[in-house]
Amino acid sequence: MRNIILGLAAALLIVGGVWYYTQIKPKFTLELDSRDTIASWDFQGSHNDGGELEARVTTEMEKLQAALEDEATEPTDYSIYVSMAGQYTLLGDGKNTLKYLEKALAIDSVKTGLAWHNVGVLMERLGALNTARTAYARAAESQSQIDAYHIARFNFLVKHFSEDKEAIDAALNEAAIEFGEDDRFVMNARAEWLEIQEEWQDAIGVWEKILIVSPEELKSGIRAKIIELQTSAKNTKNEATHEGQ
Repeated sequence: MRNIILGLAAALLIVGGVWYYTQIKPKFTLELDSRDTIASWDFQGSHNDGGELEARVTTEMEKLQAALEDEATEPTDYSIYVSMAGQYTLLGDGKNTLKYLEKALAIDSVKTGLAWHNVGVLMERLGALNTARTAYARAAESQSQIDAYHIARFNFLVKHFSEDKEAIDAALNEAAIEFGEDDRFVMNARAEWLEIQEEWQDAIGVWEKILIVSPEELKSGIRAKIIELQTSAKNTKNEATHEGQ
């Protein structure tokens, strides 16, 4: 009787485990922005040469898969999934890159920004810019204390959505709240953005602040930038005067 009970308990554990992994284990499916279309999920990877570089990727994938199957590595599954996605990126395989990033996001899509950032990079490469925009924003929101995510978001917006001044200003303001207006990244980004908008005097003012806090070896380059902007401001003023005559 005891053996029967133990056998039933073992069977229930097996069934329960299967049910957990098929029903309860968290899943995450990225929804593409309705405005985006992806013509091809494949792109030119740096290692899909059919030779030595691709063989290295295969070897690394085998190591990562072994790590995933090792129960002791479970707390680091997130980073392993991100690493696996990175290997598929080297091969130019967008679908599998996303597949493993989704596995990472199923573990944590709220407090860790790395997978979101990498989704942004992937979607930008595939031309799904609205989806990428959301992903970069989620990365910055998930770990707002990491300036790299704010930098990536700002650079992306300036490159692809420069007409959306409100969004770029908001992204800069969020970074300023997190790091302070005197943070080097915040000041550099704000100066760059003001220059793009041809707000020369405001840009010069920010660069002058950067000059004060910069190490001596960088100051000559910053002074050159200020002179360049002063020239641009003067030329703009002269053009405006000429047109008004």
